[in-house]
Amino acid sequence: MPRGRLFFLLLIFVSVGFLALLWSLTPPTPLLNTRYNKDVQKFGTPSIQNDFQPTSNFKSWSQLSAPILDETKRSGMIDKDPLESEKRLNELASKLSDQEIVSMTEIVKTPSQDSDLRALAVDLLARNKAKTVLGKLEEIITSKWPESAEAHVISFEQALRARAIEGLEQHPTPQATESLKRALLKNQDSFLNDHGHRALLHRQGQAKSVEEQNQEALSKILSR
Repeated sequence: MPRGRLFFLLLIFVSVGFLALLWSLTPPTPLLNTRYNKDVQKFGTPSIQNDFQPTSNFKSWSQLSAPILDETKRSGMIDKDPLESEKRLNELASKLSDQEIVSMTEIVKTPSQDSDLRALAVDLLARNKAKTVLGKLEEIITSKWPESAEAHVISFEQALRARAIEGLEQHPTPQATESLKRALLKNQDSFLNDHGHRALLHRQGQAKSVEEQNQEALSKILSR
């Protein structure tokens, strides 16, 4: 990003709503930048109350390490040192065990789970460079959507899946390209379809990264 600790909950309502509007004005290039905290660090965002409470009867969260759960509790804080946050998050992601990868995937796929925990889980999975994470990112992208048709719910679910797409886009192994192709074949969401195809073009060396494309498109609209 650099991404800090304000994961998606507040920024879904601010960044996604704004960028989704820009996307509607300039199709087919959506401007949802799931690396939200760049905007937070640049423009500032008030902190929010973090009342993290994992679903009581859900077992996967209890299998996560204390540093991961502690990171979730930081989500209501302004990120005063984004570079240090990047370092810490990358280190957490690099140390994920196979069991944690499985548990975090289930957390992301469970809409009743705490939003901050779901957002942290997909972010760490997207940062992980192990081959075992490829199938899990693909699983998240193609996972069942919640029944709610409320706009903020849809935007949040799109953001989670878009972050998983970015994880495949940036993954160092060639197999990530095939994982991304398979996920797109099963996807029926137009925003994610565009996001994924642009990520695929980047992996194939035919375009800049999705983040760079979004930044350029946003700059053009703001300069009008």
